[in-house]
Amino acid sequence: MTRLLVSLFAILLTDALLLLGHGLHSILVPFSSVHLGFSTLQISLLTSAYFSGFVISCLTTPIIVRRVGHIRSLVVCATLFAISLLLLGLIHHFALWVILRLVIGIAISGIYMVVESWLNERASNTNRGRLLSIYNAMNLLMMVIGQQLIVFGKPDEPLLFIIAACFILLAIIPVSLTLSLTPAPIHKIRLNIPKVWSHSKLSMLGIIAAGLTTAAFWGLSPLFVNSFNGDAFLTTRFVSSAILGGALWQWPLGKLSDRYRRGIVIMCTASVGAIISFIISWQGVNLDEWGLIILSFLWGGSVMTLHSLCLAHANDRSEPGEFVMLGGVVILTLGIASAVGPPIFALGMNYFGTQKLYFFIGLVLVVFVIIAERARRLDDRVPKTNISPHISTTRTSQSILEMDPRASEKET
Repeated sequence: MTRLLVSLFAILLTDALLLLGHGLHSILVPFSSVHLGFSTLQISLLTSAYFSGFVISCLTTPIIVRRVGHIRSLVVCATLFAISLLLLGLIHHFALWVILRLVIGIAISGIYMVVESWLNERASNTNRGRLLSIYNAMNLLMMVIGQQLIVFGKPDEPLLFIIAACFILLAIIPVSLTLSLTPAPIHKIRLNIPKVWSHSKLSMLGIIAAGLTTAAFWGLSPLFVNSFNGDAFLTTRFVSSAILGGALWQWPLGKLSDRYRRGIVIMCTASVGAIISFIISWQGVNLDEWGLIILSFLWGGSVMTLHSLCLAHANDRSEPGEFVMLGGVVILTLGIASAVGPPIFALGMNYFGTQKLYFFIGLVLVVFVIIAERARRLDDRVPKTNISPHISTTRTSQSILEMDPRASEKET
């Protein structure tokens, strides 16, 4: 394993630097939007533009990589990302910001796809799971560290955007100097959405709920915290706590879902997420700093784990050799729901107040649980033909699916 990591040092260093810049960017954009006076609906549209770019990239990046190769594709995506960040810091015009966020969504998804296909090419069936775990852990760590860098500047000034752009540009150097061979072109995935829906309605409904709620979290939770506390450091810790909760709770919840009925675990997890959302909504103003952070950690553990639990549930009812196709449908559905969700939540916040964000998140989860009970009974009619243990996953690109040990050798 050590020899493999050494051979992948350049691409892993590139990924780490990219995630530092991306982590800072992810908290900086919504916080800067507040300081610039953008409305709640405008900020939600910025989030929708980002996730729309993510969906576009899932469909177009494989074509680009097949034409020009991995390194050139990564360099192009990183350059677009860095230029967009610099323009965000220099020009404070909403229409331009929407375009730039769309470009950033395309770029970061393309970067994920290139990096993950590179790692998959170097992995074998004996070390694929460990490499995926290391990659996911590194992504989490770099994202959280990057978010903490917001304390080194003011959100409405160019400095922090410049710092984020510098990390992105530095990331180009290691991969450009690597002597290792570039991987084979990214595989084209044929998606069969009707088949996935017919086999696992609960999973698809869960993915939609996860996309709606987590996108609202990424784009609008800084507004929620800022509505009663303008401290940038508290906002950052609130967001980072949810990310850490989502990462750390994946393993125990996954093991629980392996032991008991996975559909029940998904519904219970969503129910807990709804309860915590209502508590944050009703008591957030009255809580001290640590109370907010603990609740955010627990919220992340219950809501940001839904994606991987639903993927495992859908995989239980798929045919052997269909995991990558299944995961592709999940990622596409997640991206579309993430693009649609933020404006809907923003409209509710405009009418009922910014502090009602988590009330609406809880409401979505309650509706999901109610509908999911009927969907679970329908799913039980489909035989479990491909049961495998739960594996923690992240919402990056379709290439990470090929690294997953649940993917068959033919799919990778």
